[in-house]
Amino acid sequence: MSRSKYFIFIPDGRRKKAVIENILELFVAEFVGTGLLLFLGCMGCAVAPNSYPIVSHYFHALTFGLAVLICVQIIAHISGAHLNPAVTIATVIFGHVKPLIGVVYVVAQFLGATLGFGLIKLLLPDIYVETEYVNNFNVTVTRHGLCTTVPHPQISTFQAPFTSGSMNPARSFGPALLNGEWDRHFIYWVGPILGSVVASYFYKILYHLPNEENNVVEEQNLNEIIEKDGTKQ
Repeated sequence: MSRSKYFIFIPDGRRKKAVIENILELFVAEFVGTGLLLFLGCMGCAVAPNSYPIVSHYFHALTFGLAVLICVQIIAHISGAHLNPAVTIATVIFGHVKPLIGVVYVVAQFLGATLGFGLIKLLLPDIYVETEYVNNFNVTVTRHGLCTTVPHPQISTFQAPFTSGSMNPARSFGPALLNGEWDRHFIYWVGPILGSVVASYFYKILYHLPNEENNVVEEQNLNEIIEKDGTKQ
């Protein structure tokens, strides 16, 4: 469980400073984590034109998977390592996080994703981020911007495969903003968020789970608990 549990449910005047500090910790953790996710994950998608051998899409998937693993290892003990607005919405539905704190998470995720991808564009040579290049047959080829989530042009609205598989609105937003590509971008907001809401309520209804916040009698600072235990001993 993340450290946020000890402050965000029942703030009062005596803990005002601690609450603010805790919110800042959560913000920074999600900001850094999501930025790192975009930086490492999208870096794995950077392929120079006419490169050989041809990089499989499995390589990109593996890169993002390892990036998530690294981010979770770094910040999970602080904020829970949501890294994704859809995940944050689910935690709000289950009562693990208050709606106001959920907004803090989402803002941090979008800002972190934008910064993380922005660093890639600053550091990579132009050959990796350019959208037009000349192939080995001297033909000018146009491609989408680096790490941009765009559905395959040959599928219809009702077909599922080949949609880039983002499942993370923040991850989709950063590249779209900095590459200026918004083609059917709404898919990458509506799909993950709607899926998160439907799955969360389905789980709650199926297992009849009450909101955990209703079961909380009183939340105490972890340091206070430790001090009291030490005094008793």
